[in-house]
Amino acid sequence: IKFMGIVLAAVALCVVIIALIRKIRSGQRKTASPAIEKRAIESALDKGDALLMDGAGWFEVADGYAAKGEYRLALRAIYLSLLATLHDQRKIQFRKNRTNWIYVRNFRGAEPERSGFAALTGLFDRVWYGNEETTANTLAEVRSRLRVFTGATL
Repeated sequence: IKFMGIVLAAVALCVVIIALIRKIRSGQRKTASPAIEKRAIESALDKGDALLMDGAGWFEVADGYAAKGEYRLALRAIYLSLLATLHDQRKIQFRKNRTNWIYVRNFRGAEPERSGFAALTGLFDRVWYGNEETTANTLAEVRSRLRVFTGATL
């Protein structure tokens, strides 16, 4: 019985350590800065690695692309901002191998938020995967919807 108590204590300690490691790792993401190389950002955009930076960092990247008239890449960065923000809010659990629609299906939030998330996901998919043209006006509308939807000051 004493041995089982030690085993249970060891298991509980492992669970706490794993939770702390995850918490620390989630807090290590950065905003866009010279410390994050352009190459790393381009790779994350290509692979959809939303957790390279936090939501505000991706918004800064989007600003840079929008300023150069690269609206499609700006929209990609904005969508990654949304995923990073929702992950931080624990409304989705980001995993690189998941599709956008799996995130919508597994969304942990109120129905109006789910509908807004689904609408933004549909727009993003049409632009990114369907090569639908996007303009500065489209980007401004998406930014507005994202700010309202996430409640964040991005």
